[in-house]
Parts: sequence; structure tokens; C-alpha cells
Amino acid sequence: MRSAALCLLGVCFGCNQIFGLNPTVQIDAAGPGLDAPDAAFVYGSLRWVVPDSPDGSMVKEVPISPAPTLLVGPAISMGPLAPATYNADGTFNVPFDLIGRTWRLVYTMPNETVPHEIQWIVMRPHLVVPRVSRLEAGPVPANSNYHVTATGFPTTPGFDSLAMVVTSGTFTNSPVANGERSQNTITFDYGFRALPILGAKAPLDGAKGDWLMAVEWQHQTLTTDVVSGVAWTNQVALTANTTSMIDASWKNNVVTKSTPTNSAVTTGRLLAALGNLRGTGANAATQGHVTYGLSPSAAINPFVPATAGYSPFRVGMSAPYEEVPLVLPLFDDASNPEANPQTFSLVDVPTQVLQPHVLYSRVQDSRDAGGGLLLTSSLALVTSGLDETMYPAAMSTLEMLDTTPLYANDRMPFAATPMPVTLTFTPEAGQSAERYTVTLYEIAGTSLRPIRIFDVVTPTVKIDGALLVSGHSYAFEIVAKKGYANAMDGDLATIATPLLFGASTKFAGTIIVQ
Repeated sequence: MRSAALCLLGVCFGCNQIFGLNPTVQIDAAGPGLDAPDAAFVYGSLRWVVPDSPDGSMVKEVPISPAPTLLVGPAISMGPLAPATYNADGTFNVPFDLIGRTWRLVYTMPNETVPHEIQWIVMRPHLVVPRVSRLEAGPVPANSNYHVTATGFPTTPGFDSLAMVVTSGTFTNSPVANGERSQNTITFDYGFRALPILGAKAPLDGAKGDWLMAVEWQHQTLTTDVVSGVAWTNQVALTANTTSMIDASWKNNVVTKSTPTNSAVTTGRLLAALGNLRGTGANAATQGHVTYGLSPSAAINPFVPATAGYSPFRVGMSAPYEEVPLVLPLFDDASNPEANPQTFSLVDVPTQVLQPHVLYSRVQDSRDAGGGLLLTSSLALVTSGLDETMYPAAMSTLEMLDTTPLYANDRMPFAATPMPVTLTFTPEAGQSAERYTVTLYEIAGTSLRPIRIFDVVTPTVKIDGALLVSGHSYAFEIVAKKGYANAMDGDLATIATPLLFGASTKFAGTIIVQ
């Protein structure tokens, strides 16, 4: 499966009855990774979370398959990690002697190589990894196609236009090849051409509310694309070696927008947090992005790591290492959203399209960190309120790796050590965050290679010094996230209502290990 951003639910150490937890369990023999019989455990869980209703308002958890690999142990320097068994129901055991002190869970998802390390003090961890494609469906029937005839569909492509096919259920967003369009018809090889936005491809099921839309994008300006029309159907069944014939009516002018009063508050916040690490000239923070569209679910964390096979953006600048929103886009503008703010509405689309309408907005600044390595920092939000005036996640400031400051310059020298090192940072004044994801990258020329992803709820990360090899250079990407309604209780899975997620991304100054 594609990489996915982690939502986690960590219930803080305390009374089981208050939090509705299962009691600890006494077992007669040590499980994998345990060194003594009769060890006491608490149960944790790590599962996929997927939409469980046509509009995505309901979700369910299912075990991850193939199973992830798990390691559990005390804080760095306090003892080794040991393997933990991933059970068929998506649970795993946490030795009770870890409870009440800082401990680590390190997991690696199937078909991935970069470990995720979570550092916390919790009693019963409950983690969910978002996925938006249906799980229970079988494979897409072989040699099956859709042939969509859309009455009113432009018979010839317009100037700078692009036809695409968008689906729900197994959420895909896929360009139509030139040979697949003829007059007012599209013949689309779903099994071969469809691009899932997160998760594996699966057949559509109209009985469960799945739909297909043919859309046409029009290039309005140098920075703006918009869906000019759609053709919708819920007749989405596919049969092997068969072309499914679909008739649908074309609807024009489905997206409208207005331009409210602008503001430069967010740009000022971004530049202030970056300080000397801001870009200059063409890379100054006058760039941005606005995407309006449909979210697969308002109950799942909408930010996921960018992957090679999918981008929600039709135009403009997608930073290669930043997280992107889970959105099926209908409008896309790669211009500064504060200089050119916009609000949107969706009109004349079938009422059966139940997915929430969301706005993604970002302001960003890029810098050359040396040798042409481009690092992009940003403030971003995803909201159902269609209001781009609030970017709620705090930027990190005053980053320190032990006693080495990382907030003023790149290519800072750092002494190699086998001992643990500590990355600390301070949330920007007047703002807050509820969770931090820190990725350690090794710099490889003008590219970054992820080494480990850390998840913490306080602005402190303990790092194994052995990960920082002498003669190599590294970068830390710090993503602060906001939108978890019960974060003060340790619940980082319950989202805010109405849907409003913020994410700030900052690349601290790079280091050269000596």
C-alpha cells in the first residue's frame, strides 16, 4: 500500500475504569520478545481506519494485512527494543513494566522500509493508519472497462483541457489518455488506468453508494485550473472481459468562487518562524496553493505523505517532501492564497455525491540549503468551513540538537556520538499543536532519503546517535499538527468539528556530522 500518515490514540497512564480500558492480562508464558514467564501485559492496537458509510462520516478499524513489524521497548539508553507479535485482530502486547515511564513503539508498515518510532507515556496505545479504499472487495475484474457517453460533453477537447475520471468507494483520480476520448464518449480501463489516492485499487459497488464522475479540467490562467463540467453515474458494476456501457448527463459550470478581503497574517507568521532560514528572491514566501474539492471522509486525518503515484494538484508547486491533502480536486490555484484569497461553492452536482466539500490552502517558502538542495517550509490547512484565514498549527522555532542550534544556519557541524541525542524545539508564540511528526532525512546530493519517522506529543525527540553517521549530512523536517479534539486527554484520533486540520512544516537547519 502507499505510505499513509499516522493518526494515533494514546490513552495516558491512569485508571482503567475512567478510560474504559481492558484490565491488564496475566499470561502463563512469555510471548515473542519477552524474557520472562508470567509477564503482565496491557493490549495495544495498530489498525487501518477506513470509511464505513457512503459520505465517509462513519469509519471502522480493520487489521493491517500483511502484518506490520513491531518493536517495543523502553526509552533510548534505558534498554533494548524487542519484537512484539502483531495479532490477527490488530492488537499487540505491551509489557506492563514499561507503563508509567517513557517507552517506544517502532513499527514498519508492509511494503515500506522506513520505521515509524513513537515516544510516549501511555498505558494502552491505540493507533490507526488512514486508508480510504474499500478493503473487503476482491480484485478488479480482468479486461473490464467503462464506456461513458455523456450527453452534452464537449465533443472535442478545449484549449489546455484535460478529461479525468474520478471515483468514490475506492477513491481514484485518473487522467484520461488521448486514445480513450472520442466525441462525447470516454472509454476508461479502470483496472489499468485508475490511480487510488490512498490504498489499493478495488472494484466499485453502486449498492454501497459508490459513484463515477467524468470531469473536464480547463486551464483558466497560468496558475489556475478548474473543473468546468461533470458527468455522474452510480451504475459502476464491472464484469470481466466486458465494457460497461454508461449514459450520463453533462453538467457545466459546477464550481463557483468569490474573492474576499485579503490578509498577510500567515505569510508574516511563516517568515518570522523561519528567520534566517527563509528563502530569498523568487523563493520568498509569496507562493502558495489553494485546492477545493471532495474529501473521502471528514472523520479521517486528511494529511498524508506525498507519494510517487499520486498528487491532488492539477497545477503549480507540490513540495516533494511535504504531506498532501486527501482530496479529489475540482479547483486548483497555485498562487499566493493571502494575496488572492478565494471562497468556493459546488453547484449543480448530483445530491448522491455525499462527500464533504473541503478547502486546502498553503503558503510556503523554499530555500537552497546548499548545493541546490531545495527545502520547503509551509503553513497549511484543510477545512470544511471553506475559510482560508486561519492556519491553526504552530510553526516550530528555536530548534536545538543537543547544544547545536539549528534555527539560524544550514550545514551546521555536529560531533558524531554513539550516545542518544535530543532534538528540541519551541512552538511559535501564540499558537499551539497537538502532535509532532519529525522525519530524519539523510541528504543525498539534491535529494533527501528518509531514515526514521518520529511521532511525539511534546516538542522533544530522543534520537539514537548511531543514526547520524560521521561524514554524512542530515535534515530534520518538523511537522506540527492541529485538529485532534481530545488531545489533552491523550486522544489524537478524534478530529475537531467542524473539520479543521492544520499542519505546519519546517525544515530546521541541516547538519554535517563530523
